[in-house]
Amino acid sequence: MNTSLMEMVPKHLMGRVQNSYNFVGTLLQIVLALSVGAVAHRISLVGGFAILACVYGLSFVASSWPVSSPVAEEIAAQ
Repeated sequence: MNTSLMEMVPKHLMGRVQNSYNFVGTLLQIVLALSVGAVAHRISLVGGFAILACVYGLSFVASSWPVSSPVAEEIAAQ
């Protein structure tokens, strides 16, 4: 995914986009870890695992969406 993102970004913005992407990804990991920990501690362990299952399920659905990009079309044409 990171490579596909970088292929769409102009060369003069690559560093900024990659740093922003990494920052947001790290921030989301921290938020997910804290929320799962809070739910598992205060509500139930099953609730924490349910949050993780939902995140993995959404990731699966998002990764199975078809993507059309110029690079993919160029590779398919060869």
